[in-house]
Amino acid sequence: MARAPLLLSVAALALATACADDPSFVLRWQVGRSAAEADRELRSVRQCSELGLSFVRVVTLSDDGTEVDRREFPCFPDEFKEADGGAPGPELAAGDYFVNVLGLTRRQLTRPDPNPEDPNEQNPVLARDSIKVTVRTKGEGTLVRGIHLIGADECADGVDNDRDGAVDMADSPCRDGQVYEDLDLSGALFTFEATLLGGDNPRATCNGLGLASFRVSLDGDLAGARTIPCTTTVQSFSADLAPGEHSWVVEGLDRDGVAVTEPLTDPLTAKFTIAETGFTLVPIVVDFSIASFLAEPAFSGPLLFSIQYLPYPDAPLTRPCDPVGLNLGNLVLGTTRVTLLGDDQVADQITLDELPFPVEDVCTEFDRVRTTSDLVWDSVEGATSYSAQVETWAADDDGNGPCFSNVGAPELLAPNISVALTVPRVRTDGVCADCTSNMQCARCESGVCLR
Repeated sequence: MARAPLLLSVAALALATACADDPSFVLRWQVGRSAAEADRELRSVRQCSELGLSFVRVVTLSDDGTEVDRREFPCFPDEFKEADGGAPGPELAAGDYFVNVLGLTRRQLTRPDPNPEDPNEQNPVLARDSIKVTVRTKGEGTLVRGIHLIGADECADGVDNDRDGAVDMADSPCRDGQVYEDLDLSGALFTFEATLLGGDNPRATCNGLGLASFRVSLDGDLAGARTIPCTTTVQSFSADLAPGEHSWVVEGLDRDGVAVTEPLTDPLTAKFTIAETGFTLVPIVVDFSIASFLAEPAFSGPLLFSIQYLPYPDAPLTRPCDPVGLNLGNLVLGTTRVTLLGDDQVADQITLDELPFPVEDVCTEFDRVRTTSDLVWDSVEGATSYSAQVETWAADDDGNGPCFSNVGAPELLAPNISVALTVPRVRTDGVCADCTSNMQCARCESGVCLR
């Protein structure tokens, strides 16, 4: 236990000795994107950060090329706050030395030179310089200037110089061969959001509606249109545009890239203006309703459905019509009424096994998949939206209402789907009770068998 203080004392002494060294020279470097810029005095850390430089590595070599010292500093050391301040080098004997100075990124990495003067040079890097230093007297602390760290231009420095969200080659001026991000062309950043059948129908999908992608045309230019995948999540893209007024139009495409909807636009937001410089944010929001599809009728076909009963909210298992032998209680379901609604009205032009809606039958008749006659999803003939309403009573109906019902929130439907209609329990009293004690099922709670 006595050795720990001794070791600590030795380390502290070594540190104190190192700190007590008198530097034989101190360095002051300058930074810039060009030789002309690097002639300016380095006065703030911002000059470094604009070049993507965070640190500077100083390696000192003897006259025969042997490394005698290596150390790193912040790109803008505290000593540089004083006009004659410099980063301290090592304490060296009199003689000639070569000092290599190299700028590093915040991850202490060198930055490759995309355009080296010597194409045959291996691993060329930016922001480096070398200088010969002659030490006359050990520890004399001579201020050494004339070190120039020339960094990358704005299109290769890893910095969003014009603060427009695009870095280096992601910025359009850089892609166009410029060297400054802030000489932006005019352009637009688009956010795109599509809704299907009004946006509040979870049964409506791109696949069910035959949509594979969306085509966004600017100023009627189909040849230069942007095609993006069909999804209801928000997407974004940008475009280089000349200053002035522009407009957008959107179409839905099938898997073959053929338009299956009419061109959609918005009289309030489809026209936008691009300024002389900078990017304009342009939101695009469109809804693909049944009326927007080109085919007449847009969709037509039977509805396939079955019914599942939920004994309680978020139940892991559905409830069969007759639970005998399943330890689910005494409730046997009887009469079931299924109503097909079109635009909130009974869709009496649609039938189930040639029976007009609403259809009443025993509960077990709806356990299997049932098929309706063709639904016509058209804005002119028939309804533009459909929903299914289910009510189921106990076999021993007491006249007080159904045990299961989704009348409060009928199931929304959409073209080309097969759906299991999930119906919640609305009564647990009287004839709608499963149980009155745990003797009738594994767990009885408030008249409902829980599993």
